[in-house]
Amino acid sequence: WLLSFGARRDDGSPTADLGQTPWPGTRRAWQWFAKGQFEGFSAQWMGVSHTVDTTYDATDSDRLNDTSQFVSLGHDAEPAPGWRTSLRWQAGEHRYDYRYLRTGEGGYLDDTRTRGAWWALDAQATWSGHEDHDLVMGLRLRRDPRLRYRYDVFDGSQVLSSMSREQASVSVEDRWRLRESLALTLGVRLDQRSVAG
Repeated sequence: WLLSFGARRDDGSPTADLGQTPWPGTRRAWQWFAKGQFEGFSAQWMGVSHTVDTTYDATDSDRLNDTSQFVSLGHDAEPAPGWRTSLRWQAGEHRYDYRYLRTGEGGYLDDTRTRGAWWALDAQATWSGHEDHDLVMGLRLRRDPRLRYRYDVFDGSQVLSSMSREQASVSVEDRWRLRESLALTLGVRLDQRSVAG
């Protein structure tokens, strides 16, 4: 088992435009990671959250927040002599927000938000019954149920976009051991995507 956490704060954001002079404001970031394994089962969770608050004369408020996280559950087994199987379920999400506000006369507001979420299932079976060959068969399913973009413009208009997509894949490959330090892999993979065929 492993647990890890990190925190960071910067007073100012260095920029290429300003050289060594930091852009005024505060940056904060948090990172986390956890994983565990018990017999053939495994679990993993990781993520990062990043926030930037900028203070300068052009705006009263300027904030960016960016967060991503990911979880994975897996199982590896040897169900029969010469056979190995691997099963992985994974899911993740991403959130991005940027708010740019100026009040008073000629005030304006820009507000951008994106949201994304996905999950995937990977299954793989490997047969090593032949001395010089590993035959690997794979199946992958993935779905992105939420892909959203929203932009509130300072003139009162709004831009919205939302979609979802799915993908399925099957593959077969032969790992051929030519010598101890050299291998050749031949394979074929078929993908079916909801947005591209």
